[in-house]
Amino acid sequence: MKKFLTPQEIEVHYIIPAIRREIAKELKKNGLDQKTIAEKLGVTEAAISQYISGKRASEICFNNKLTSQIKISTKNIIKGEIFVKELQELLKLSKSERLTCKVGKDKGCTPENCEVCFK
Repeated sequence: MKKFLTPQEIEVHYIIPAIRREIAKELKKNGLDQKTIAEKLGVTEAAISQYISGKRASEICFNNKLTSQIKISTKNIIKGEIFVKELQELLKLSKSERLTCKVGKDKGCTPENCEVCFK
């Protein structure tokens, strides 16, 4: 029997790391160093290095709507907003854009006809 993941587990294992990756790359583009990025995102400098180099969380791609919102969230973080607030907004958007469903189906960790998040 195949083990299925809950939507929250999919977010933790796949979507949150991918969001961190994109924000880390955007913060780097805006001139922040790895130590500062790590502090802002609540992870280690080694994790930031792996996000930026594409060694971690590289299998998830975002649609244009999520990519645009990630850039806005990055600007908010630069202005002093906390990452967790921005992350929650991005997770809400990822759910409404059905990214959680897509990732679950792509990874084979949700049933084919799953509609749990939308009932």
